[in-house]
Amino acid sequence: MLSVSLGGAGAATSSSSELGPVQLDRASLGGLFFSQRFARAEMVLMFNGAPHAIRFDRGRVQSTAGGTLTLLERDGTVVSVPVSPGAIVRVNGRLAPLGAVRRGAIALTVREGDRPAEAVHSVLR
Repeated sequence: MLSVSLGGAGAATSSSSELGPVQLDRASLGGLFFSQRFARAEMVLMFNGAPHAIRFDRGRVQSTAGGTLTLLERDGTVVSVPVSPGAIVRVNGRLAPLGAVRRGAIALTVREGDRPAEAVHSVLR
């Protein structure tokens, strides 16, 4: 159960037994979605009057083979994400080839629906 109420300065807050109070302003949402708790998300955006589902997957890299990145997400789900040959890949903030993404690193992929990822961001810890 998620409850939302508007705060004093127009900021909304949410509370649930698992998350506790969560600020629902633009800056706080970004911090929540891309924090260590983040596993995956899908958002639907409208472009030229048509809906487009944008998927985000985040997890520990299990393998990179044949243009596919396999991630172990925070909730235990294993997902294989195909990566476009023209994808923008960053490792520790620097442009890199997909082969530079190492097993054990944390990676975030961005793609439209089930299409290959167009962006991969990886951080070696």
